[in-house]
Amino acid sequence: MERNTCDVLILTASFGNGHNSATNALIEKIESLFPDMSVVSEDLFSITTPKLKEYLFETYNLLTRSKLPLYNGLYHLRNTKENVVDELMLKLYYKRFEKYVQNLKPKMIISVFPTCAQFVSNYKEKTDASIKSVTVITDVVAGWEWINESTDMYCVPAQDVKNALIEKGISSRQVFITGVPVMEAFDSDHEGVRSIKNVLMMSSAMGKLSFTQKTIETLGELPYQFTVVTGKNVELFRKLSAMKIPENIHVIGYTQNIAQIMKQSDLIITKPGGATIFEAIESNLPMLIQPSKVGQEVFNIEFINKYGFGETFKNQSEMISKMDLMLNDDAQFNSIISKMNDFKTNTQRDEAFIQIGKWMNQSKVGVN
Repeated sequence: MERNTCDVLILTASFGNGHNSATNALIEKIESLFPDMSVVSEDLFSITTPKLKEYLFETYNLLTRSKLPLYNGLYHLRNTKENVVDELMLKLYYKRFEKYVQNLKPKMIISVFPTCAQFVSNYKEKTDASIKSVTVITDVVAGWEWINESTDMYCVPAQDVKNALIEKGISSRQVFITGVPVMEAFDSDHEGVRSIKNVLMMSSAMGKLSFTQKTIETLGELPYQFTVVTGKNVELFRKLSAMKIPENIHVIGYTQNIAQIMKQSDLIITKPGGATIFEAIESNLPMLIQPSKVGQEVFNIEFINKYGFGETFKNQSEMISKMDLMLNDDAQFNSIISKMNDFKTNTQRDEAFIQIGKWMNQSKVGVN
C-alpha cells in the first residue's frame, strides 16, 4: 500500500549504483534503530523529470565512458558556488518537487546526491524551515555542489572532507565522519585462512582492459581463484560466457550477494566508486584499483592511496604483478587490514544517528 506521509524521506539518483546502495544502507540502519519511524526513498528525477530520467542516466553513462572531457567540464562547472547547472534544474522543476514533498510531509529529508540537497535547501528556504535536512556525501569529495545554506547535518566519508567543509564555512558541529553508508551484511570477518587465495574482479574495473581469450588464459595460469562479477553489464557476461573459461575462474552476472563474495575474497579489483570502496573497507578487503579520470573518482583514488587501503594499476601486466605482491606479502596485507580497522574506529556513525534520533524525538536503539 502506498504511503501518504512519512517521517524520513531519502532522496537519491541512479547515476551509477553508489547512491542507491547508500540509500538502501540508510533505510536498513534507520529501520533497525528506530522501528517506529517510517521511511520512504525516491529518485529525485522520478519526481522532477520522469519522462527524461532514463535519457539522463544513459547520457551520464555515455559521458563517463566515452566523453570524459565533457563530463569533467560539467562536473567542475557544478563545483562552483554559483552551480549554474543545478540552478537551471531548480528553475525548471522546483514546483514539481515542492508538490511532492508537501504531499508526503516528511519531518526529515536525507539527500545522497548533490542536486537532491540543493532542491531540499530551496524547499526549506521557501516553504518549511522546520524540516531537518541531512546530506550524505557518497564520494571522498567536498565540492561546492554538496554545500547548501539550509543543510542541518553533513555525513562525510573521511576527515579530509570534514576539514574541507569547515574551510568552506560549515560549522564543525554540523559535520560527522561516517564513511559512505553500506549494508550491515558487509560488516563481517573473512572466512578464515584459505589454501588458495580468492580474487574478486568487478566488471566496472574491467571496462578499459582487454578482456580477451588471452586475458582469460593468463588468469587461468595463475595460482588463484577468480570471481568475475559482470553486474548489469549483460554484454560482457555474454562475451565471457562464449569463451573457454579455465576452472579457476567463476563468472557471474548481476548478484545481490556481493557482501558474501567479499567475505570469501582476499583482494578486490575494482574501479574507484565510493560505495564499492567503503564496502571493501567494511569487509576488510584490500583493493587493487583501476585508475580513473572521472571527476569524483580521482579524489577517491587519492583517498585510497593516502590511507593505504590498496594499490592502483595502469595496465594488465601491472595488475597481475601487483596482485601477486599483495596476495603473497602477509605484512602488507595485515597492514592494510589494520589501517581499515583504525579508520572505522575513528568514524562518528553513532553520534550522527543519535542526533537524528533526537531530532525525530526517538531514543537511540542499539547504535553500533
